[in-house]
Amino acid sequence: MTGYVGLDFGTTNSTLAVASEDGTVRSISFPGGDVFRSVLHFLCLEDDDLEAAVRARGHRASIAGGSAAVQRYVDHLGEGRLIQSVKSFLASRTFTETRICGELYTLVDLVAALLACMLDEARRVVGSLGKRVAVGRPVHFAGSAQPARTPEGQADDRAEARLRQALRRVGFEEVEFVYEPVAAAYHYAQELGRPSTAMIADFGGGTSDFTVLRIAPRAAATVLATDGVDIAGDRFDARLVRALIVPALGSDGRTLGPEADAVVRAVNAAYLRRTAEGLGVRFDEKLLDFLARQLIPNLDTLADAARRLANLVDRAARGDDARSTLRLLEQRQEGQPPIYDVAFGPRGRDAAHIGIGKVLATGAPSSTLAPRPSSVADILAWLQANAPELAREVDLKASPVPRWIFGKLAAWHELSMLRDSNASEVIRSIQARSDAPLAGSLEALRRLIEEERGFDLYQAVSGTKERLSSVDEAEFVFDCPPTTIRARVTRADFERWIAPELGEIDACAARVLEAAGLAADAIDVVFMTGGTSMVPAVRRLFERRFGSDRVRFGGEFISVARGLALYARHQAGSHEPRPPA
Repeated sequence: MTGYVGLDFGTTNSTLAVASEDGTVRSISFPGGDVFRSVLHFLCLEDDDLEAAVRARGHRASIAGGSAAVQRYVDHLGEGRLIQSVKSFLASRTFTETRICGELYTLVDLVAALLACMLDEARRVVGSLGKRVAVGRPVHFAGSAQPARTPEGQADDRAEARLRQALRRVGFEEVEFVYEPVAAAYHYAQELGRPSTAMIADFGGGTSDFTVLRIAPRAAATVLATDGVDIAGDRFDARLVRALIVPALGSDGRTLGPEADAVVRAVNAAYLRRTAEGLGVRFDEKLLDFLARQLIPNLDTLADAARRLANLVDRAARGDDARSTLRLLEQRQEGQPPIYDVAFGPRGRDAAHIGIGKVLATGAPSSTLAPRPSSVADILAWLQANAPELAREVDLKASPVPRWIFGKLAAWHELSMLRDSNASEVIRSIQARSDAPLAGSLEALRRLIEEERGFDLYQAVSGTKERLSSVDEAEFVFDCPPTTIRARVTRADFERWIAPELGEIDACAARVLEAAGLAADAIDVVFMTGGTSMVPAVRRLFERRFGSDRVRFGGEFISVARGLALYARHQAGSHEPRPPA
């Protein structure tokens, strides 16, 4: 079947439609429905399969796309590499390639692989798709914050060029790009009985796009204005991740990191000195410095060390004040590591001394050295009461868990690539300096990254968002070993979290009206499309501005692809000026 092909390549879902000469449009069905999940799964080949692939100079991984990718990921218990929201990388200057199963894949490779999986499924249903395609694109791609006329807007050109290259790889020699809301207008024009001034509001996973135009049944659309923002469903998901996931994985934790070594020693020395005084003994400066360098900043550990050392004086006490000071003795022999003793009693050759390691390793049976530092909050609380100046220094030098890790955690396309970074190494180093609760949270974060649990997180988050579109309250649950994150979320909570994004969407709708030179009451009908249009707070924005009687819904996932197919048919037989694309 070769007709007029329309392709809506989406961040979350992609769709395909074919229009015939008589104007009939067929949406292509895929396993699982009318949409093709924009997801790839790579499973590394092994043994004979790998050897055969190497000999044939093929890929070292088998590649699945769409619902088949999701199912295979589940069947293999998360083994392999799952990549989603790849469209969000198209405008990026920084992402160029990733390594999968020992093989480098460029961004164009990934997009072409996803398109190939989709088109293979489509051809099984309808046969040949020909060499020409009309492809939807957002007004501004995700990640390109400035209009195309500015230098920053070169990102839009970069994104379009990459997508065009991928489309050519999968067999489309003639590619025409059309703004997604313009394409949707061709679909919705079929519902009109008279010429109308309309706004098309297209809400996808990565962008929200608006077009004001005049449309009429079976006629070309006249575009009056277009605009868009890189805010849509994925950004809403990010708000849920930041509110529910990020705090549970250690985002608010702080450590006394390597850059604060001097502060750690000062904290230890201050605590040991004060504790020793309370026990009626003194440590000389060399002993204090040694202990401050050797011990972790744990208040229980430090108190225990001071108590054990003080017990030496108690056992040997003869009423001589000279015995109240404990000193560090260092013995060095050539070619041997130094031996450190703690000395007590009168100075001189007859001073009693014992190996410091033995003192710290033994003591009261009930005393055990704590394995981790105290929390920064506990250290600060003690210092504020006993050493306020040092407390201020600690507060300044305490290191938060790096924000960039949590930033990538809240972006589905970035999360897919997080294992390529040094995030796991960074997390392990922070764990070593963390108190037990923070170390447990960071362990869950590290395993989420290393075990590539991003899709499981996506399902938990997007499922909660979808439920909140129909109910006022939903339970969020995400199993993230060694913990389970569980919370009750109300629709009011969610709408409060996404309020900044809602404001930007509303402002963009106002801008496009101003650019068209029209007031809201001049719009006859508003067609809302895309999955994010089903979020109640988004719908209310447009119902308030235009009136609920003029806002229409329907065909949220297929309208763009069907409109693209109609656009391609119209352009093939029309000499009228085409709308901008």
